[in-house]
Amino acid sequence: MGNKIRNINLPAINMLLYSGLLVATPFIMLQNYLQGWVKSLSSFNVHFGQLQFPFVVLVAIAFAVIAAIMFREKITVKNLKWALFSFLWLAFGQWVSDFYINYSFYDLQNNWHYLAYFVFAFIVFRALGKRNWQPNKVNYAIYIIAAFVSLFDEIFQNMLSERIFDLSDVAKDLWGVSLGIVIINVFVFANESMGQKTGKGSKTSRHKSVWFISSFSFCFLFASSLLTDAGYADFVLFLTILLFIPVFFVLRYWKGKTKKWIKAILAILIAGQLSVFALFHGHNFILHNNFLTIYKGIPLVFFDVAVFPDHTFRYADKKTEFNKTDKETLLKYKPDILLIGAGKNMDGGNGFPFKDKSHFIYNQYTNSAVQVIILDSKSACRKYNELSKKGLKTLFVLHKDL
Repeated sequence: MGNKIRNINLPAINMLLYSGLLVATPFIMLQNYLQGWVKSLSSFNVHFGQLQFPFVVLVAIAFAVIAAIMFREKITVKNLKWALFSFLWLAFGQWVSDFYINYSFYDLQNNWHYLAYFVFAFIVFRALGKRNWQPNKVNYAIYIIAAFVSLFDEIFQNMLSERIFDLSDVAKDLWGVSLGIVIINVFVFANESMGQKTGKGSKTSRHKSVWFISSFSFCFLFASSLLTDAGYADFVLFLTILLFIPVFFVLRYWKGKTKKWIKAILAILIAGQLSVFALFHGHNFILHNNFLTIYKGIPLVFFDVAVFPDHTFRYADKKTEFNKTDKETLLKYKPDILLIGAGKNMDGGNGFPFKDKSHFIYNQYTNSAVQVIILDSKSACRKYNELSKKGLKTLFVLHKDL
């Protein structure tokens, strides 16, 4: 053992340590200083008399106006259409993810993943420009490289203060790079690719690659945003693949007679769901067990659900503990009653003053008290039906145990 220790090259190790410190320092500064500054900038408002406007939005509008003036000759209906598409793509990704984060839609931190990797797609595309590859291979290469970079970024963050490995951040990065791939295919690959004209076969492969990448990114974003706890990481990957399998089947066999059969099956499923919704839309919760919930005739499988005071709903992050930010997000909907379905075994609903009895908490958004009721999930569904019949403004969060 002693001989092995003496044979170690100490100067080389010192050089590695100093190099690591040199590389890590900017990241530590980013975490401890720049991140807080960006958060403050996102919440800063500019006042004009009694009116106030978010500073970030004003800067974005200014950049848009300057860009429109500089590139006015390139403003076409097609370009405007795809600019709107890009905005809706990023907005949809933000809406799907992070229900409890309570960010504004213009928050720089929340949108940085999408914007940075949107640009990253073009950087990788330029790097691959001299390779005589088919467009579909370029698309997959961009996506795979982005995935490795994003994973490395998340792993490296574990060495920083107050940072954790978060698969949902990787999903956001891939959602942003997917948009970049879409735009590259619309404006670059539409007529030619890497200096070569694209034939009918390569065009079909290119379109399929874009659909595969975009669909997988959505499945990953959806699953990772609803299972953000680090303990769910393995299950997120499994669930992403499970969700993607039927999508892959449809995209893979979307041709000929199979295409007609797929259309017929989808039409039957949609017509059946619409019929069931028409029959039961006034009944609220019809069925609930630990896997399946039927709300207004709509089957809601596995995930937690938030039902808002206007009776609309969405899937929500599966959680048993509500922190301050989570509760602020819920109270922004200004309910009279906050109903929590704590799961079959009452594992959820933690973070409120009491779990065993009804109580009131203060809502800073209405300057009034909100009644909090925490029940097991099946009893909570029945309670919601009762409160709904009485016309009470209820926000219901339904948890399902794993």
